[in-house]
Amino acid sequence: MYVNFTTNTTSSSVSSRYNSINVVASGTWGGATLAVEVLDQSANTWVTVYSATADIQKNVLVGSGTAYRVSCSGGTGHDLDVYVLEVQSKDLHL
Repeated sequence: MYVNFTTNTTSSSVSSRYNSINVVASGTWGGATLAVEVLDQSANTWVTVYSATADIQKNVLVGSGTAYRVSCSGGTGHDLDVYVLEVQSKDLHL
């Protein structure tokens, strides 16, 4: 998924196929906070599992089959490019 946050503040939600996602964000932050959120279905609310205020390259655990989204709040004049890539976990056999 690719999202550019300038005027919009929330990406469309996506249901994860794997346990984790890689999030890469860069650009002009302008005091904004970027959040990765997962849907708590029992409470029907979005819960922040990771947040950042500067350029990132981060692996975030979201859980397989869980709805997640990326949101941006606060700040002024932000222009962020955000890429989200799903990561398939591999079992390690030692």
